[in-house]
Amino acid sequence: MATFAPHMARWAVLAALVGLLMAALPARAGVSTCSSKPTVCIWNPPDGMGLQLPALASEASILAARRKVHHRNLLAAAWGGGDEGDEDFVPRRALAEAGERTLAPAAPQPPPSAEEEANVVARLQGVLQSQEEEQLRLHRRERGAQDLAASSSKLAASHGTKGSATSSSSSSSSSSSSSATLAPASAPGRGRRLQEAASLPAGARSAADREGPRLLTPQGVAGMSARPRRRPGARSPVLAVLNSTLGLVAAANDVTLLNSRGQPQGQILQELTFLEGDGLRVGIDIARGGVVGEVSSTRMPAPFEGKNLVNVWDCGRLMQQSYYGCDDGSCWAAKKWRWNPVQAGSWQNLPAKLLSSRVERGPDGRVRHVSTRAHPRNWGGQELLEDVVLSSNYTVQGDVLVVRYTMEYKGRHAQPTRMQEVPATFLDRRLSVLAMYEGDLPWTGDALRFSAPGASNSNYWPSERWGAYLDPATGHGLGVFTPIADRLTAYRVGPEGSRRVSDTSYFALLSKFPIAPNSTFTYTAYVTAGSVSHIRSTFRRLAESHGLVRPELAARKLRQGAPGARPWREQGPVADYRAAATASDAAAKQAQEAKAAAKAAALARAAAAARAKQEAAKRAREEAAAKAKAKAKVAAAAAAAAAAKGR
Repeated sequence: MATFAPHMARWAVLAALVGLLMAALPARAGVSTCSSKPTVCIWNPPDGMGLQLPALASEASILAARRKVHHRNLLAAAWGGGDEGDEDFVPRRALAEAGERTLAPAAPQPPPSAEEEANVVARLQGVLQSQEEEQLRLHRRERGAQDLAASSSKLAASHGTKGSATSSSSSSSSSSSSSATLAPASAPGRGRRLQEAASLPAGARSAADREGPRLLTPQGVAGMSARPRRRPGARSPVLAVLNSTLGLVAAANDVTLLNSRGQPQGQILQELTFLEGDGLRVGIDIARGGVVGEVSSTRMPAPFEGKNLVNVWDCGRLMQQSYYGCDDGSCWAAKKWRWNPVQAGSWQNLPAKLLSSRVERGPDGRVRHVSTRAHPRNWGGQELLEDVVLSSNYTVQGDVLVVRYTMEYKGRHAQPTRMQEVPATFLDRRLSVLAMYEGDLPWTGDALRFSAPGASNSNYWPSERWGAYLDPATGHGLGVFTPIADRLTAYRVGPEGSRRVSDTSYFALLSKFPIAPNSTFTYTAYVTAGSVSHIRSTFRRLAESHGLVRPELAARKLRQGAPGARPWREQGPVADYRAAATASDAAAKQAQEAKAAAKAAALARAAAAARAKQEAAKRAREEAAAKAKAKAKVAAAAAAAAAAKGR
């Protein structure tokens, strides 16, 4: 036994060293963790982010510097609408990240000084200004090229031959005019090529031009393209490819400049699989976890008819699943973050990992059903969460997208009760008026609430369990109905009427619940587009199927004699939706202030009553003490008299 003692001692020392090493190593990527240690989030200037400032030019547009807020607010821009310790807090993914996540810094570094932060913001503002000046120059060149193309077309048409040759020449001129509108502004010899194109008949176009744009597919990511190959006379808003494997680009930041797929171009390129119904077209980005990358509708008026209403700036936008849990030590934009599985990917646009997908087509060849399963990314930590599986099942029924979302959590840590986005929806910023119903007579046609949320989270209580963003000029937009939701949070980024892809109108229907280990959570959401009356009536029909419509409320509304009470009918068009939102928000603010004043008055009355009660009790005690003192005095006098009599 003594012979083995030294070996056992060495094995014990080795085991202890291995244990210490394992304890020192960070948690394995792919496993959800919770941290009770203080999180140190360090602000790093853009030079430390692995991107050069020119590459940041397209991203800097959504920094708080554009909104002219204080530079310290730039660091806090990732958070809004509540304290980080508040259980009801819903973080917002509104602005571009400006910091780099640090998982385990070797030594805590002090926070940056105000001067250092100001220098960083000043640099970003300079980059933004340069980018805007460059865009202005490009637009000027574009207008000049359009004028040149128009004059060349007229010249070609005036030299056309008789009969069919004349019609061919005119069709060629119109074709070249339309293509000239999309021609790249910086192409060398562009004017000469436009003149040549204008003089060619329609049948003389090159084979490459007739084939249309061809895509270059990167290695390693199936179904994801890096850069569309430009064809003569076609414009692509993609300025440069930053990462072909992940499909990341530097893009022209304008929703009206579409890429070769007809999509507004943000930081990511999407390969979409489309479902179509009664005027509704839905694009699913299967490669990025199966998120919704497009919703368009022929029910929308110009300029939104047939155009994508979903914001596609980065992996944090789109329409997708997102959940929140414990403090896990992660950071984003120099702020503490939480466990946050995001279906599409992380804040640096690292994509989710697709596990499986299925696309079913009908007899006519059109896609009828799309289903996906994927491991999401932790938004702040960016690691792949292999103990979380997010599933999505999409069908289009008529003009309604029906989505069945499922979250499978196989982790060992119980996630605390949080407000969960069911789902998160990011839309075109021009859809700026939020519509919902907050009254106590749901589904009776009672007046809707219109609102214009600010840049930080505004919270609402939609008793009909749906919300929609509308075009203020027409009252048309996109709505989401989630039967399990009971609250809604919303914000808007960017100025009114902004066409920047980086700006957005966000809302999420909410449901509050914890996420237990080895649990599965499933819910259904419905999406439709059109007028607000159409959106509401469509969702009411769906609410009936879920047993949410109570006919007795309509009778109650009629008994109350509400003005214009029309059970089962919807509110008519509003003359000015923006004014209605302003008035509604002002009334809500006034009601909130009145409620706060009433609460303060009630508290003051309660405090006064408590003080009066205390004073009464004090007087009673004083009177009792005085009586006891007088009684004691009488007793003492009686005792003295008795003593005197005894002597």
